[in-house]
Amino acid sequence: MTQTFGQFFARAMNSSDAWPYGFQRRIAEHGLPDVLVAPTGAGKTAAVVLPWLWRRHEHPDPQVRSATPRRLLLTLPMRTLVDQVAGEVDGWLDRLGLQGQTVLHVAMGGRLESQHEWRISPHRDAVVVGTTDIIVSKLLNRAYGTSRNTYPLDFALATNGSHVVLDEIQLAPESTATLRQVAAFARRLGTAEPFGLTCMSATLSDIALDTVDNPWPGSAEVVRLGPGDDSGELGRRRAARRRVSRIDADPGDARARARAGVAAPPSGTPAVGVHNT
Repeated sequence: MTQTFGQFFARAMNSSDAWPYGFQRRIAEHGLPDVLVAPTGAGKTAAVVLPWLWRRHEHPDPQVRSATPRRLLLTLPMRTLVDQVAGEVDGWLDRLGLQGQTVLHVAMGGRLESQHEWRISPHRDAVVVGTTDIIVSKLLNRAYGTSRNTYPLDFALATNGSHVVLDEIQLAPESTATLRQVAAFARRLGTAEPFGLTCMSATLSDIALDTVDNPWPGSAEVVRLGPGDDSGELGRRRAARRRVSRIDADPGDARARARAGVAAPPSGTPAVGVHNT
C-alpha cells in the first residue's frame, strides 16, 4: 500500500508533526521543476529529495514511478555542504527503509570511492551528492578524478535516467549556463532514459539561466513560495522580527565580544554573532 506524500514526509523527518510545506507538496504532485526559488532555511533540499523519492517509490501511478529518473544528482558549491546534505539524505533513506533500494554516493575530491559501484550497478536507484565541479565534469564527458576510459560511463549515467539539481546557482553562474544548455540538448536530441535539470537558489540569477537553446524565462516551470506557504512554521519564521545590533568591543578582545554577544539577545531568543576580521 502506497503512502501519501504527507505520511512519507513525516516518516522521513521522524515526526508525526512534520508535514510538508505547500511548495514541497506541489513539487511532489507535479514533479521537480526547472527552477526552484525559496529562502535559505525553507527546506529546498527536502523539497527535491523527498518528492523525488516519493514519486520514484510510492506514487500511486506506476507510469509516474517509471517516468521518474532513477538517479538524483545533487550538486553543491562547497565540500562542507556536501557532507551536510549527504548526512541528511542518509538519515531520510534509513528512516524510510529505502537504503536497500536506493544507494547514496558522495562525489567530491578525495571521496570518489563509491564511483565504481555506480558504474557496475547502473540499474540501481541512487542519490549522488557532490561538488559542482565533479558532477558538471561528468555531464561534459570529462569526469574529474577518473581515467579517460571511464569518461563515457559517467557521462552516460549522468545524462540518462538522471535528474540533476544544481543548488546555489548564484555561486556557479558558468555551471548554471552550461547545464541549461545540456538540458536543452537532451530535450532536443533525446536520451535513452528520462533526464531532468532543476536550478535552485534563494536568489534568482536571470543571466545565468538565459542560454541560446534554453532561453529564460521561455517555457520554464518555476516554483516559488506561494500564499499558502506563509502559514505554519515557515510563515512564523519568515514573519519573525529580527534585531540587528553592533557589539561595541575591540576586535582583539575576545572575552568582551563573547560577553556582549551573550548579553545582547533577550533570554531564550536565538542569536547569531558575526565576528569579522
